[in-house]
Amino acid sequence: MNYPDRVLIKSRAKKQVLDQSFGILMVSIAYLLLTEWISSIVSLIWTSPLTAISDRFSESMDTLLDQVAAQGSISDASVNMALSSAMTYARQLLAQPQQEVLLFVFLLLYLYTVVMGYGFSFYAMRTARGERLGTGSLFDTLWMAGKIILLSLLLTVLVGVGVGFFIFPGVFIYFSTLLVPYVLLDHPEMSIFKAISAGWRMSKGHRVQLFTLEFSFIGWDLLGLLATNVGYNVGWVFFSSDRLGTILSLLCYTVVYAFVLPYREIALVHFYDTIRPQDLRVEETPVKADN
Repeated sequence: MNYPDRVLIKSRAKKQVLDQSFGILMVSIAYLLLTEWISSIVSLIWTSPLTAISDRFSESMDTLLDQVAAQGSISDASVNMALSSAMTYARQLLAQPQQEVLLFVFLLLYLYTVVMGYGFSFYAMRTARGERLGTGSLFDTLWMAGKIILLSLLLTVLVGVGVGFFIFPGVFIYFSTLLVPYVLLDHPEMSIFKAISAGWRMSKGHRVQLFTLEFSFIGWDLLGLLATNVGYNVGWVFFSSDRLGTILSLLCYTVVYAFVLPYREIALVHFYDTIRPQDLRVEETPVKADN
């Protein structure tokens, strides 16, 4: 069994990003503009019905918590009333034709970002293996959008079920299936169930290593969180503008993650290639770089 060297993997990934810094950063920025920026701008223009419903449920739960804090207990009638109020709001909201259209738009937007995420992973995989590609490569997985969406939804359900039982099963399933997307991208002819099975087998004995690799990026994630909060607060505190704060937070997020996203993805690809069994190896022929 191969045991990847995390330090060596990250060093190789960082070197590749720095050696091709301009090209990789341009693709990363293009990806963020096509996903995070579009999603955030759409959310600034319209409020997702699911967000509105979630906010209403949160308000109901906050009311119940305030009652507990004030009275030390809570009655079943209060719980039923709060839940009934939230459910009534959700039914009334979704009964409006405009909200149905918005729900459909946000669903399409979510599925679009899922497919684009796999496109970026595919770009990172080919970059890690020595190819030099342009922004057009982000769309190379569109032809398998249906399979990508089904796989993504199934993995989300599996992790969600694990979290529903307890936190640890969810974490276990997450790291057991973390490499599944790369299996499918390497072998698009596979069914999603075979890809999940292959990825699960591959992660056996390497889940802790995958966890430590992912956890090693926490410093970058904290930096990204700090940067986005600073950007938002600048817009809100100095200009009293929620929209400007959102735009500035997106700008700060882009500055940090234009480097972090390819760095992390390429590192994961190197991890995957190190432990990839012989029966999953493919002949890697150079592909002409995009113009």
